[in-house]
Amino acid sequence: MLSFCTIIAGNYIPQAMVLVDSLREFHPESNIYILFADLDVRSLPREKTYQSVSYEQISIKDNLRRSFKYNVTEYCTSLKATFLKFLFQNGNDRVVYLDPDILVANSLDKLDQYFENNDVLLTPHLDSPTPEDGKGPHFISMLLTGIYNLGFIALKKTPNADAFLNWWEFQLETLSVDEQQRGLFTDQKLVDIAPSIFSGFYILKDTGYNAAPWNIHSRYLSCKNGVWLCNESPLYFFHFSNYGSKLPNQIAAYVTRDDLLSRPDLHSLYKIYTEKNQAYKHLGQKMDYRFNYYSDMSKISNATRLFYREKSDVYWNIPNPFESIYLQIQQRKLEDGVLVALIYAIYRMPDIAKKFFKMATLFIKRKLN
Repeated sequence: MLSFCTIIAGNYIPQAMVLVDSLREFHPESNIYILFADLDVRSLPREKTYQSVSYEQISIKDNLRRSFKYNVTEYCTSLKATFLKFLFQNGNDRVVYLDPDILVANSLDKLDQYFENNDVLLTPHLDSPTPEDGKGPHFISMLLTGIYNLGFIALKKTPNADAFLNWWEFQLETLSVDEQQRGLFTDQKLVDIAPSIFSGFYILKDTGYNAAPWNIHSRYLSCKNGVWLCNESPLYFFHFSNYGSKLPNQIAAYVTRDDLLSRPDLHSLYKIYTEKNQAYKHLGQKMDYRFNYYSDMSKISNATRLFYREKSDVYWNIPNPFESIYLQIQQRKLEDGVLVALIYAIYRMPDIAKKFFKMATLFIKRKLN
């Protein structure tokens, strides 16, 4: 029997509950696990629909350093291989990982057929060329972030899968970063090379798996007699990447080719997903990421995370960065340095500064927060 899992920080509880509900509709007897990357699960209500796993249960190597040097996305994705190994060790022999912003629309039992001759299943971002119309997304962006979308990965416990997970887990200790200029993008970009260096991989190109904003140019959705279809075949799950965009009818911030007005086939599914999320909205309110703060509750900036992980002498000499006075002092210096540079630019080049002041302010806020 298939087991299912996802990983979230506290602010993603509503999406995770929608995922669990959709899985339960088609897999009422399966094990469903949620890894809470920053919460003590003992503080959560007891649930019968899924099993809660705390980050403290899965033996994360050097977690104080890891949770400080990575931002929330980098950190959560860095735990994926360790979590999958944990599930294998606890009696699950066929595990499907799904990102929390996914809605399951049909039974996933067909995956068992692919496991007959394969050990690890992946879905590519694209199964056909993107249009050359000057609009996004374009295939070049997938070359930066990864050939495969790791919002889905399914594994059968075999020596091949174990070898891959051991390798992936080791790399994610240090390389689960969003540094596309270095050829790295969280847990995802690393897997580009995996089918070449490990055996047992299968690339699942059925358009009903992992339909998402980046591949909708090759997919048309419909619902017949209550069953969702993709290109007239079953839609197994839809990945609502970048869901929650504030612009009306926007599919995702990076999608400029279509919107929900030009794609009425998507509009109905997005409406359903929005309503389901609203029902759980209260669970995600006031949930701030635990590892965003020093022990004195002052906020950690992204610039300080980068400083910590790039300065090896600092990194190895500060085992608990959340209690480090030194890092808080360095953070103030980094913030002061950026502000001084901006003030100097305004003084020396007032006309240019006025023109770009708003843009520069937004950039600095993003860097510091």
